[in-house]
Amino acid sequence: MEHSDQLVAIRVQPRASREGVQGLRGEAIAIQLKAAPVDGAANAALLKLLARALKVPLSSIELVRGATGR
Repeated sequence: MEHSDQLVAIRVQPRASREGVQGLRGEAIAIQLKAAPVDGAANAALLKLLARALKVPLSSIELVRGATGR
């Protein structure tokens, strides 16, 4: 299987009461996470959620930028 790099803009809302994909916000995908943005917990939760939703291994998803912002 051939792999290709894809960039996706995502806007995260940490400490949400629910977790999941909420739809589009402008040109970014809005995602709510229960995890707090402390010590990388929200970033790890985001990667796990994306891997599960896309049915791909966690190792195939990478946070390219924005590790300290929404």
